[in-house]
Amino acid sequence: MPEKTGVGIVGAGFVAPFHIEALSRLGNIEVVAISDTVRELAQNVSSKYGIKKTFYNFDKMLRDEEIHVVHVCTPNYLHYEMVKKAVENHKHVVCEKPLAMNRVEAKDLVDMARSRGVVNAVSYNMRYYPMVQQAKAMIEDGEIGDIYLIHGTYLQDWLFFDTDYNWRVEAKLGGESRVIADIGTHWFDMVQHVSGRKIRKVMADFSTFIQVRKKTLKREALTFAAKGEVGEYEKVKVDTEDHGTVLLRFDGNTKGVFIGSQTCAGRKNYLTFEINGSKQSLRWCGEEPNKLWIGRRERENGEAQKDFNLLKPQSAAYAMSPGGLAEGYPDTFKNLLRNVYRTIITGKENRDFPTFIDGYEEIILVEAIMRSFKEGKWVDVV
Repeated sequence: MPEKTGVGIVGAGFVAPFHIEALSRLGNIEVVAISDTVRELAQNVSSKYGIKKTFYNFDKMLRDEEIHVVHVCTPNYLHYEMVKKAVENHKHVVCEKPLAMNRVEAKDLVDMARSRGVVNAVSYNMRYYPMVQQAKAMIEDGEIGDIYLIHGTYLQDWLFFDTDYNWRVEAKLGGESRVIADIGTHWFDMVQHVSGRKIRKVMADFSTFIQVRKKTLKREALTFAAKGEVGEYEKVKVDTEDHGTVLLRFDGNTKGVFIGSQTCAGRKNYLTFEINGSKQSLRWCGEEPNKLWIGRRERENGEAQKDFNLLKPQSAAYAMSPGGLAEGYPDTFKNLLRNVYRTIITGKENRDFPTFIDGYEEIILVEAIMRSFKEGKWVDVV
């Protein structure tokens, strides 16, 4: 690799700045280009972050020899073609989830990345909170005992009103599933990573509470009407779920349940998991990410605080700030990308980050959940 690793970002929307800012914290890496078909978006991002090249055509960006890694931050339906082109051009790739719109596309990308020998990652960043890593380390060290139950939530309210619109509500743009695929997969990835147990069977129930939404004609892509008011609008029929509840069976006879929704008033990003074992319980909440609750039967409950002097060595590596100083959502991107770029720069293979294989497996899981809801029965994840 050259002295400095060059990065191109495609997609200048919501998540791109998190990638750009995280990369700026790693050192010896430069975001040299941003690409988006919406010129105003691309220009705003390049100006704000001092990115020297702006492209309005993805193919042109791929031909830039300064770019060694491509981050795909576009809407879901564009992922497959863009990742495929990047891999064909021998670029390493970091793709926002989902990796593709279905398992056939995802498997194709897994095979292509393997055959071309490019480093590949999917942005399941939530597993990289320091206290989530601490929970994983405690389970690996046997402190929780046999795992009985894994349960939790991911609740939001940004689609609470019928005047809240986003391209994700339309299956043709975001995929057949919204809540489960968009936020549920973060939870599924996190708890499987922490527990070391794979989900093997699912039973699902969905709801679409708001079946027609009002898409304002004044703005594109992402709209919020905090007081439920818009001017001129067009009606959009919603063909994705507002809510999903999923019963789960993991390896080792562990049982679980997940509830996800984007229409829960007051819940912004209420991401939680609780793991109940034969020795202790653990609970983590994304709204208080620097704490880990420890539940006990025979003595008082406890609470672990984020402090790299007190954490287990494998989780302390993810806590950069001294104890008492918060680390949050942006830091998860930095921790994820640090692991990815360590492999890109050194050429040493490791499994310290979610790859295209993980993205493929998450799509298989979502498809099983969708099939379970449609058929009204337990479905194997295969």
